Amino acid sequence: MDGRRDPRLLEVAIKLGASLILSLGMSVLAARWLVPMLDPSHAAKEKAKRSKMELMRRLGRPDIKTNEHEDLIAQEAINPENIDVCFDDIGGLEEEKRRLKE
Repeated sequence: MDGRRDPRLLEVAIKLGASLILSLGMSVLAARWLVPMLDPSHAAKEKAKRSKMELMRRLGRPDIKTNEHEDLIAQEAINPENIDVCFDDIGGLEEEKRRLKE
C-alpha cells in the first residue's frame, strides 16, 4: 500500500452512518407512537393531565407538583363556584340539611 485510501471505503462508511442515523430516528418515532397505544390507561392519563392543568390555572397555582394518581383524583375535583344548586333546591331531608349546615 502506498498510503492512499480506497474511495469505496469512505463511501461505504458514509452510507453505513446515514443508514444507522435513519434507523435510529425511525425507531424513536415508532416508539413514541407505539408506547401510548400499548398503555391501556393512556387516554385517562391525558384527560387527567388536561384537567389538572385547568384546575391549576383556576387556582392560580401552576407550580404544584403531583403524581399521576393525584392527577386522576384532581380530575374529579369540582370548583364550588361552579355548583349552581343550593340547599333550598333539595326537597325534604331537612334534618340532614341542618346537620350539614352546622
